[in-house]
Amino acid sequence: MKKTILYTVYLFISVVILLELALRIYNPFHFRVKGDHIILESNKKYIVDNSNIPVLDKTIVHTKNRLGFRGPEMPADFNSKLSIITIGGSATECAYLNDGNTWTDVLNLKLRNDYPDIWMNNAGIAGHSSFGHIALIKEHIIPLHPKYVLILAGANDIRRTKIDTGTESLFVVIARNSELCNVILNLTRTRAAKTKNLTDTYIDLKHTDSLLLSDSAISDYLKNENEWVKHYQDRLDTIVGLCVSNNIKPVLITQPCLAGKGSDPVTNISLETFKVKENENGKLWWTMLEKYNDGTRQIAKQKQIPLIDLAHLLPKSSEYFYDLVHFTNEGAEKTGQILYDSLRVMLRN
Repeated sequence: MKKTILYTVYLFISVVILLELALRIYNPFHFRVKGDHIILESNKKYIVDNSNIPVLDKTIVHTKNRLGFRGPEMPADFNSKLSIITIGGSATECAYLNDGNTWTDVLNLKLRNDYPDIWMNNAGIAGHSSFGHIALIKEHIIPLHPKYVLILAGANDIRRTKIDTGTESLFVVIARNSELCNVILNLTRTRAAKTKNLTDTYIDLKHTDSLLLSDSAISDYLKNENEWVKHYQDRLDTIVGLCVSNNIKPVLITQPCLAGKGSDPVTNISLETFKVKENENGKLWWTMLEKYNDGTRQIAKQKQIPLIDLAHLLPKSSEYFYDLVHFTNEGAEKTGQILYDSLRVMLRN
């Protein structure tokens, strides 16, 4: 029995070492987080053959510049430019929209008519919550020192308390130097995002199930939500503090989504009763997200910084969203226009 246990331990350790060596030689996974550090891939071009999301382009070209962001290269006279960087998760990165079609691109083009010396880049990273935004700002944004950052946050922070707890906390420490642990950690995080319906999918409202939930059932489901929202607000407070202390002007943007009140104007399907997952419908999901949006609104008011309430300004329509939170080309165009209408007034003032 003792020999069997020793042999099992020996075999396990040997496999771990071999996997670690193999991943150091060739790692097929290209994660942009190592432990708790942001790894930006510069000068990369991704060509996506899209056959899963029918409302998007069939071929998608997604390019990263020398900084690892989407957008024009950093100019030599950067300090004289009106420099703006957009920060957020996948709804900001817009990985499944072609270069030039993201809302950052649309906003940049519109602002250029008013400010010819503008330089704007998209630093969105799919899957990132405010935890990732803090790390990104510390490691990559502050050294650049742009004049403005636009921060679209909310959805990826739903029910996040601490960045890492228990076993994951140990993995984060080890993953800084271990390829194997970093792969396991990131796959775990990706799986968690999928369970929250935050990865890029396609929602065909005409073929979704419906789920009726009473107001009391929704209230009961969200009874502890304010605790998670408070943690989110603390992180937003940190983000604002980092920006202001480094003379970077932050602008907060609330998170819009497809789910919510009324019916979809394209399909006439109820946006309240369509089934998001086993125990969540559109009304519950929107009610939950709005708690985090309220948290964003409160921080903006407390810190007296600009807020663009995109969650209320962008109409709910399957014309603008291909799933819960990700924009179609039309949605990115509409979002860029809404942000332009608000931002041009802020910049002028």
